[in-house]
Amino acid sequence: MKKYLQLFKNYLGTMLEYRANLVGIIILELISIGEVLILWIAIFRSENEIRGFTFGATLLYYLIVPLIGFITQVDISSKRSQEIRSGELSKYLLKPYNLWLDSLAEMIARKIHTLVLILPIYLIIIVTYSKLLPSSEFKFYNILLALAFASGGFLLHFIMDLFISWLAFWVTDVWSFRHFKYILFSVFGGLSFPFDLLPANIRTIFENLPFKYFYYVPISYFSGSRNIQENILSDLAGILLWLLIFFISGLILWKKGIKKYEAFGN
Repeated sequence: MKKYLQLFKNYLGTMLEYRANLVGIIILELISIGEVLILWIAIFRSENEIRGFTFGATLLYYLIVPLIGFITQVDISSKRSQEIRSGELSKYLLKPYNLWLDSLAEMIARKIHTLVLILPIYLIIIVTYSKLLPSSEFKFYNILLALAFASGGFLLHFIMDLFISWLAFWVTDVWSFRHFKYILFSVFGGLSFPFDLLPANIRTIFENLPFKYFYYVPISYFSGSRNIQENILSDLAGILLWLLIFFISGLILWKKGIKKYEAFGN
């Protein structure tokens, strides 16, 4: 365990050297959210409520989207797939630690670095929102549930992204798979819109896919719009099931890929 803790510290130190990049990402996120909010402001000029969603609830949803995204988003497949193609994977295979845990340590370091910088911003946003809409009430256990499911979403995305990484043992470039993944997240994960706006039969399909854990479920628990008594057990069972499915599938790909893997040169 000590070696993985040291790896985590090394990755965290590396992340701290690139603070300017994170500031740029935050600015871009705020701009994109601003664009979405302008659209919804225009929509609610003629409507007081859309499928039970008020303007306040919609505003909160899209304000929380970047925060949850900073927790659940993972991009390790671009790095690992490149290492497989170039033969650099060999240097990890010769070291006395598990590449999966090394990747996890790197991702956690990225998350902590990001959250330390953006959490103060979100505290200001939430306090401002509460002042502007006094009827809003944020319950502590709702926030804890949101963070717990966002953490589970992060693990699920991490395992899923490693699954995509190991496809590089058979294909030249996994870019198309990564791009398709982000499209799925945007449509089926609740990134572009909350499921509450969907017709009941279509929403059932969305609810049975793993992508809801990346945005919709954590955000819904945060805002209090998701009934805890009705959904908590099925949500926990669902995320554990998908974690198991992608972990086993990724492990199979990894073991078969390592047998196929070849590297040449120095």
